[in-house]
Order: sequence, then C-alpha cells, then structure tokens
Amino acid sequence: MTVSEIAPVRTGRVVVQGLVATAVAVVLNVAVGLALRAALGVDDAFLPLTPGAIAFFTLLSSLAGVVTYLIVRRWSARAFPIIAFGVAAVSLAGPLNLLRAGDADWEGLTTGAALALIPLHILPAVVLVTAFRRRQ
Repeated sequence: MTVSEIAPVRTGRVVVQGLVATAVAVVLNVAVGLALRAALGVDDAFLPLTPGAIAFFTLLSSLAGVVTYLIVRRWSARAFPIIAFGVAAVSLAGPLNLLRAGDADWEGLTTGAALALIPLHILPAVVLVTAFRRRQ
C-alpha cells in the first residue's frame, strides 16, 4: 500500500478521539494504580504509585501516542499498534529495573510495588490502540 492509497487523516477528529482515549487511560490507570496500591499494601512513600504521578505520566505518554498516531497514520494505519505495543514493551524496562533496586534507591520500594507498575505501562497503549482501531 502506498501513501496515496491511505485514506486521508482528519486531524481534528483524530485529536478529539485521542483526547477522549487519553482521558479514559488516565482514569483507568489511576483506578488500577490505586487498587494495586491498596491490594499490595504499597507504602505511601513510593511516589511512582501515587495518583498524581500516575495521572501525569499517563497523560504524557498518551498524548505522545496521539501525536505518534497522527504521524504514523500518514504512511500506514497498521503500523500504529505495532509501534504502540513495542513502545509499551520497551517501557517495561523501568519497572523491571526496579526489581534490582532497593529501598535506598526508592523510598517505599517493594517487589510488589515494582510489579504493580507493569500494568500501568501497558494499559494506556491498549486504550489508544483500541480507540484508533475503531477509526479504521
């Protein structure tokens, strides 16, 4: 498929759809993060699992996903899910690296706290891919 064969992107519509998906991802991620925090008894001192940090980084990553979709969609609609899940997989390096860290590196860090970050890295990608796949 060539660039000329791809349907034109309606930027305004994509942006609105992306902002709605971003809002959904933020709400879901905060809810999941709080549930995991409570279920695992994560210390309040572990800042990556606080609602503000979850919301902020979910917002940033999701908005970056919207911009990426707008760019990638010009060449291939099929490439976006691959890119989104690829980036999500690479982003797991952070939480997995925390498994080697100690409380001296991150206050309140436990194995459960580090593992609780994993679904929070995957969920925004799932939400964005689902939202944009419906456009096709």
